[in-house]
Amino acid sequence: MREKKNIPDSGRIRDKARSQEKLIQSIGDILIRKSYAELNISTVTKISQLNPKLIYLYFENLEGLIRTYLNRKISQKENALRLAEHMASIPHQVVDEDIFSLLEIQFEKITQDPEWKGILHWGMSCKNDLTLPLLKQHEKTLNVVVEILKKNKKLAEHIDPVLYALLAAGTTFIAINSRLKDAKLLGLDLNDEQTKKRIKDTLERILIKSG
Repeated sequence: MREKKNIPDSGRIRDKARSQEKLIQSIGDILIRKSYAELNISTVTKISQLNPKLIYLYFENLEGLIRTYLNRKISQKENALRLAEHMASIPHQVVDEDIFSLLEIQFEKITQDPEWKGILHWGMSCKNDLTLPLLKQHEKTLNVVVEILKKNKKLAEHIDPVLYALLAAGTTFIAINSRLKDAKLLGLDLNDEQTKKRIKDTLERILIKSG
């Protein structure tokens, strides 16, 4: 009779941590390589190459796994959010260059992070309750400017909140839709670096007063 090997507790802990990490990352991989429509047990199992029973063992169910993944994203405070919080603490010192920087950083974050594109696309397309905290975080970051304009009357003289809302919504829409490889908008290649530069140059020209 073959002797059963005893696995040290430290080994079990490491194996559990690795398996959990692979399962969590598989959610991000699905959002990058496929779409939110394929967030199911079958696809998670295929990408993680782990037994689906582990999903129930570690996270209770698929929703628990997705929630863990999204909570991790929420906990990662982004540069745009840090800038927004700083601006909110000194509303009367904010200048138009700061508002441009906030939109620029947020735009770059989404265009450079395929997971964020997938999450925002999922949340805005389906209004899924699981993605709601991240959508609110995104909106809160951008909404800081509206609150600042209410307090900084000098700044509000040449930045219309409606104009800002259109710019914020437009850059978000463009960034999310660049998730497609051949994404185009009115003939513009949304994944072309020159197009991205033209978008940022236009934002700068609109938001920053010359002279």
